[in-house]
Amino acid sequence: MLSAFVVGLLVFGQAAGETRSRRVVRHSVGSPRDGELVRGVRLTSAPGYYVASGVTAWGTPTTIEHLRTVLARVHGERPDVELRVGDISRRAGGPLRLHQSHQSGRDVDLGLVPPEGTRRLRGRFERVPAERIGLMDEHVTLQLLRWLAETADQPGGVQWILMDYALQKRLHAVGVAEGIDKAELDALFQYPHGRWAKRGLVRHFPRHRNHMHVRFACAPADRACRARKAMPPRYGNDKAPSGGKRLRKAPRAAKDARLPAAPPSKGQ
Repeated sequence: MLSAFVVGLLVFGQAAGETRSRRVVRHSVGSPRDGELVRGVRLTSAPGYYVASGVTAWGTPTTIEHLRTVLARVHGERPDVELRVGDISRRAGGPLRLHQSHQSGRDVDLGLVPPEGTRRLRGRFERVPAERIGLMDEHVTLQLLRWLAETADQPGGVQWILMDYALQKRLHAVGVAEGIDKAELDALFQYPHGRWAKRGLVRHFPRHRNHMHVRFACAPADRACRARKAMPPRYGNDKAPSGGKRLRKAPRAAKDARLPAAPPSKGQ
């Protein structure tokens, strides 16, 4: 009788432990600007995209899963495309050169979808030749944004995307021309409400004219993960809102500082 009771306790304890291990994970620790990555997953090049550096291609399992799914859809739309994936995080996360975020496996620098026949982009996004800035297949880049947006209601899906306001204007015009519903475009883009508007999944940020910065949300069970709530700083050569003070140009190293809050979405 006693032995059966002991066995029952052991079985119950094992089941409870398995339930806890399924529900609680530890991958993205801390915030993207002050964090680390534990048991991350490495993204490797595949048909349709190439990873600029394997050293900085580590992310949380949900981030990499969503990214692979979306990139596969881009490849299905444009089988000839070679989309560049820039920095995500180091294997253990932590500070990354030229970034103040990208520390906890949830930030991804992603290139614009290049036009047909365009050679691979070499070097850092910030140092491309002037003729390559804003060069993109507008239709498929818009589709890429829409597919990223579809993950926003999923666990660990997209929280927000940074892109220059002028690029938003071009892609918004493509969406209008293609007959995309106005409500969808309004939820997707900050444009045309002004680069200071607190709306839209895609937000303006300087030096994002040839790539986008995608922030993925904390996975629900990732209890050590912390999300930032700050809005983008008003700095650089952008004109301040009416009545605002002239803003000082930010240093290069602070290009990812003080990123925007997540637009309200279900399940995040």
